[in-house]
Amino acid sequence: MKTVLSGISVICILTALIGLSAIGVGGCGRQKVKKYPKPYPSVSITDFAADEGDSGTTVFTFIVTIDEDMSITEVISVDVSTADGSAVAGTDYQTKTQTLVFSETVHSHTFTVSVYGNMAYEPDKYFYVNVSNPQNAKIIRSQAIGSITNDDTGLWINNVSQTEGSGGG
Repeated sequence: MKTVLSGISVICILTALIGLSAIGVGGCGRQKVKKYPKPYPSVSITDFAADEGDSGTTVFTFIVTIDEDMSITEVISVDVSTADGSAVAGTDYQTKTQTLVFSETVHSHTFTVSVYGNMAYEPDKYFYVNVSNPQNAKIIRSQAIGSITNDDTGLWINNVSQTEGSGGG
């Protein structure tokens, strides 16, 4: 906590130090000391992008960090979880939820998500990783994007149309 003294408190302290009476200076001896909470460390998360792979899983690694220059005197934690974007949990990636705890010596964590590989030619997809429920911290970036790049070859035909002829013969 940071201690802040009012102007009258300063006058009372100074007059007491030099041995003068501060009677009539707005109530010396009855000043309230205001305490302000110290600032919380900031938490953020990085994006990650990679090819999906043809089989098995590819690990996407997200980095969750707090300010390294903050002195940590209390337990700091956040919850991290995946959420669907165009990628679907269970089909394109493995859903995951985890609580990360920071300390004086631990200022970053990795949050890994397994992405399922396949041989299907499909558009690139993405999912979200959300940071929430901060304890003794403030979140400055609450959402990261996991970009799954399709690495399969194939032919995509979109919005195909053909004008029908008048027919008849």
